[in-house]
Amino acid sequence: MMSYYDYNGALSLLEKAMKATKTIDPDAVDALAECYRKLGNLSKAESTYSWLLKLGNYSAEAHKYYGEVLMYFEEYASAKEHFETYMNIVGNDPLVKRHITACDTAMRWMIKRDSSVFKVMNETTLNTKYSEWGAIIMRDNRYITFVSDRGATGSTGINLLRPYRTRKPVHQAEQTGSSRVSRASVVSPLYTLLDDGYNIGPMLYTSNGRKMFYTRTSVTGETVDEGIAILDRKLEIEEATLATGNKVTRTKLFEYNKPTEYSVGHPCLSPDEKTLYFVSDMPGGYGETDIYFSVLTAQGHWSEPVNAGPVINTEGREMFPTMDSTGILYFSSNGHPGYGGLDIFRAKGEKNHWVAIENLRAPVNSGGDDFYLIFNRGMEDGYFASNRRDGMGSDDIYYFQLTGPLPDIGYIEAPQTFVQIIEKRTVRGSVMEEETGNPVEGVSLSLLEKATNNVRYATTDANGNFSFELDENTNYILSYIKDGYVPVINFEFKTGNRVAMQKQRLDLKMKSATPVVNEDIVIDENIVLDLEQGSGIEYSVQILANKEYPDWNYLTRARETYPQYKIFYGSFPDAFTRFTIGRFKQLKEANLLMKELRKIGYADAFVVMFVDGKRKVISYH
Repeated sequence: MMSYYDYNGALSLLEKAMKATKTIDPDAVDALAECYRKLGNLSKAESTYSWLLKLGNYSAEAHKYYGEVLMYFEEYASAKEHFETYMNIVGNDPLVKRHITACDTAMRWMIKRDSSVFKVMNETTLNTKYSEWGAIIMRDNRYITFVSDRGATGSTGINLLRPYRTRKPVHQAEQTGSSRVSRASVVSPLYTLLDDGYNIGPMLYTSNGRKMFYTRTSVTGETVDEGIAILDRKLEIEEATLATGNKVTRTKLFEYNKPTEYSVGHPCLSPDEKTLYFVSDMPGGYGETDIYFSVLTAQGHWSEPVNAGPVINTEGREMFPTMDSTGILYFSSNGHPGYGGLDIFRAKGEKNHWVAIENLRAPVNSGGDDFYLIFNRGMEDGYFASNRRDGMGSDDIYYFQLTGPLPDIGYIEAPQTFVQIIEKRTVRGSVMEEETGNPVEGVSLSLLEKATNNVRYATTDANGNFSFELDENTNYILSYIKDGYVPVINFEFKTGNRVAMQKQRLDLKMKSATPVVNEDIVIDENIVLDLEQGSGIEYSVQILANKEYPDWNYLTRARETYPQYKIFYGSFPDAFTRFTIGRFKQLKEANLLMKELRKIGYADAFVVMFVDGKRKVISYH
């Protein structure tokens, strides 16, 4: 989604130059490997990177890219070695660190393959030697649209992506034991009036079929350097109004397109069609490309884009968002742990509040790029795309059927918790009152894994019991609180090996106490912004304390990123003005927001307590 080279032209020049000279230039071999990798010819990329490393004169990035290519071939142990070599040379690289975790993840998944409810097959009636993807059933349920670069060629000789339509293939089981019969049909170009740009597609339709959103690629500049064309291509979102017969009557640009600076593409609508998700490499994101969202206002305009947050977005690429009829988000990422390339994930939540995420695993995911998963009506089958090794062309459309209901997504409270893919054991425990030995119900426990800063939560039941799924030989920090008891903060422990964990328990005690409220700190009601009178105990996240005139600019990013939360401020006897954001009944909700705020620059954010709408200092005797 950034600037692109004409890798076909570069490849041709490099191959000619290398044949014309007897001297092997490692820089030329490195460039050759990059061309193969960028063009998706990963077999030649693998052999060329192997050749480069044997030459002994190469950059550290060669190990990184060779590792990524090896993941495509599911050579995870070798890929991990090259990633670790790269890290030893250049130091910490968050994305490569994720790749190392992904290699460990994939090797475990390969050894212990879980049963899957997905039955996957190549949609051979649609695929060619070219690229086909973005399949979606049209509203009449008779036709399917998809995009392909099979027909059109641009001025540079590169095939262009265009939308096509054909009758929906018919899938059925045969008594002969074959998995399916698929009826072929004529494939026709679609929306030819739109063919005045570069790539066009994929297409997204509203439920009534009257509007269509799609991605258009535009070339915003071109320079030539030693015969190599450098094209600056950016994505834009367009909206089209459709008339009878699926004809385009008018189009308009998404108001937040900015092709001179960044890309905006891959639109996706929520089930109520009031939230538009999309992908962009605009400044201020977490990685190469992030997923953003805009909300439809009462005036019919889309609100300013907001980042979907660090639970979804990583240092890598998050792309191709889609949503099913229940509001589950599907997207592709090369930053979250997976098999290699882009893997398809699903997430529970909305906008920038996501509480669960998981990799769909094989057979949906592979070592290649797997992306753009769409469910058909009824949520029983659908399509996705992949450039996996057993395909017919560059990218292929794959059809899937569900053989059973999709399991619920595991609950995740903090960014990257799903990374914990080591074999887990259930460790049980209890909380008892120290004075009486009676069980304490409703204790809130938070568990921090020291190595990753991932947080998990639990609450004791009526018998004071709780449990966590923990990794073996891992250091944890446990904190637990309940009104009327002395809080226990930062209790450290380490799990044993697999055998020891079978007997390991966390039997905890709490001292009862009467809270004494210190009224010395009082909020000045006259300068509180949007103050709502709360009741009981609430939690918020403090992001700023200032003795001078309030720095309103410092709060801008918090306001823009979390428009759903109000910012509260008040003056105190120590001459500080303190700013907090949000009000939560649950401590774990405030903790999650605190982590997200730290990710976007509020490094000193911390959780504070409010009693009946007022900030309090609590001491225990």
